[in-house]
Amino acid sequence: MPGGTAPGFPGKPEGVHLNTVRVPLGCIRFAAAVLLLIPHPVLSMPPIDEILYEAAGGSRKELYALARGGGEGAWFALAERAQAAGRHDLAADLRKKSYRRDPAPFARIALTRLLIDNPRSITRAEAELRRAVKRFGPHESLRRARIAVLASRQRGDDLAEEMDGFTGRDWEAPVLAAALQRGRRGEDMKTLVRSFILHARDPGVLEIMPPVTDEIAGAAYSRLMAARSARLAEEHEAALDGYRAWLKLRTENPGSPPPRGIPPIFTEIAASARETRTRSRWAETLLDASGMLTGAEAYAAAYQAGRLFRELGRPGEAGAAFISAAAAVPDNAARDRALWYRLRTLQENRRGGTGEELEAFSWAAGLWSRSEGFSDLLERFVHRRVRRGEWAILENHYTSWKHRWPPAARADAALALAFAAAEGRWASKSMNVYLAEAAEAAPLSWAGLRAAGLLNEPLQLNPRPGIEAVRDIDREAELLLRWGMAERIGHDILKNPFTYNDSVVRAAARKLADIHPRTSIRVSLVLRRRSGFSPGREDLLHEHPLPYPSEAAEAAEAYGVPPELFYGLIRVESGWDTEALSRSGARGLTQFMPATWDEWIRRLKYPPDTSPSDPVINLRMGAAYLDWLREREWTSGWLDALVSYNAGGRRLRDWRGQRPGLGDDLFGMSVPVNESRLYIEKVMAAATFYGYLYDGRSPGELHRSWGMSRE
Repeated sequence: MPGGTAPGFPGKPEGVHLNTVRVPLGCIRFAAAVLLLIPHPVLSMPPIDEILYEAAGGSRKELYALARGGGEGAWFALAERAQAAGRHDLAADLRKKSYRRDPAPFARIALTRLLIDNPRSITRAEAELRRAVKRFGPHESLRRARIAVLASRQRGDDLAEEMDGFTGRDWEAPVLAAALQRGRRGEDMKTLVRSFILHARDPGVLEIMPPVTDEIAGAAYSRLMAARSARLAEEHEAALDGYRAWLKLRTENPGSPPPRGIPPIFTEIAASARETRTRSRWAETLLDASGMLTGAEAYAAAYQAGRLFRELGRPGEAGAAFISAAAAVPDNAARDRALWYRLRTLQENRRGGTGEELEAFSWAAGLWSRSEGFSDLLERFVHRRVRRGEWAILENHYTSWKHRWPPAARADAALALAFAAAEGRWASKSMNVYLAEAAEAAPLSWAGLRAAGLLNEPLQLNPRPGIEAVRDIDREAELLLRWGMAERIGHDILKNPFTYNDSVVRAAARKLADIHPRTSIRVSLVLRRRSGFSPGREDLLHEHPLPYPSEAAEAAEAYGVPPELFYGLIRVESGWDTEALSRSGARGLTQFMPATWDEWIRRLKYPPDTSPSDPVINLRMGAAYLDWLREREWTSGWLDALVSYNAGGRRLRDWRGQRPGLGDDLFGMSVPVNESRLYIEKVMAAATFYGYLYDGRSPGELHRSWGMSRE
């Protein structure tokens, strides 16, 4: 970012506005027939919004014609669009029609959403649900809708009968409440009540419960119920008193409810401790309690203690707490989370020594479940060794633990050792041996691409899928994408990257590319997080769009900037979003800070009111500024120019002065600011892909053209 430090992708402006195209009403039937075959959003989306607007006002003839001619799931899709537009009465009407006229799974989903949102929206809802079970078979969503209907009609006896299938979900609260109100007791019932009080994700559902006495749940859990109710009312002092009483009774009586994962109450305790400024006291209390609890409870208490100690700047105690948390649970994601925080806390502690760091990473590597979650910490680990010149330590640790490291970290370490060998700093193996290891470990990371370039190897793709099964949720997403709801599906994908299968993610990225390229990039990158996934050419194209090909190429050519390097910079700076606005105020495709923008529009003789959102001018300004940096006496290549673009020339000079004699590659890995170090890798990796995808050039050709010869 010219004039300041840029985050990877700046914040997204609110909303995406599409131009409304008015379609003559006489053409609606023809449009309905071809609607799903025309992907262009300007053609397909605005007419639907117009029709929905008219339908909400009472004119539904054209809406119904559109639904009848729209193909499978049309009623359902229109209902979802109406709901998203805030036209709830219209959405309810369309969901009723979807239930009667659409095939499965759309009809079932429409019915259950209708009844869960408004259990009284259908007069004979129970009969409809019975028919739905016959039509679609038993399904959890139908049971959830039935419980909502019974609760709205206060059918306590029928609700109590649902206890036979009780699983403890939040939405089953009316069932448990009805059973208690009808006097169901016993040890099995007490266990269910305790587990529900402990594990309910939304404390609000506990308000449905009748008063929970010591007889119903035991003294400890009646105190916990009171504590969670107090916290819901934002009475944090009273809540903490209740949590403290529960912990005391709980640790004195080791019996526990059946395990159901990590209970949320320890997160609530930590949050209330922050509100009441009692973090220190509660960090100590939770860590003490964890030693007397077992399993998930012990983990949650120690983990939250570690988080509080870390916030208080007490790394030693935080590390001990995270170690206790990791030891309390088996090999799973929760343990990985505790291990990650243990290592991150250690890296943040400037008083920690190399020996302690090596021991901690060795211990964690032997325990972690999904190594990819530690890639960021291992990148910092390799960076520290490079910056300190600890080549023997890096080589020994890499050799001992690379089989437990994620591919990207293996490639980073191997590349660092390759250049250490090339520069005569370490010579355990030849440069080419390390380069081969880097290229093999993670061929599509920057380290792998750089190694392939130096070995003169082509970029080879080996596409492998991640999630292939087609479920009901995938079918729904495919339908909504065809009906112009790409932004909703994209939001769902980013919120939970494992919601949909690969095909849906690709389709969403493709639909978003024209209306919001930055979101399209983020959505496509979700696939990289899936176990065993390897991208193909289509995936790489989604990750590396080129929305302004001629404008960007002309700007780069005008100022002598390698076009693929310029494309990579734009992708990292703004994700090709002309309205991108960073937290620090940088704007436009190439992310100019306001003061730098004003200076450069004067230099290039543009009018003073020229907007950074103008893509053509912003691109020319970015290319001119990058070229200017490249020509300074204190830069010696494109890598230095990129560092200066991101962090400023003064920082570049300081960092070069701190590590004189390092070749460009090792210097890039030694940059002390994490954001700038990763910025270099992101831009150059993206540039390599742009050159390969759009110009057919190999990594070696590209890197040599940028002046990156073998060090």
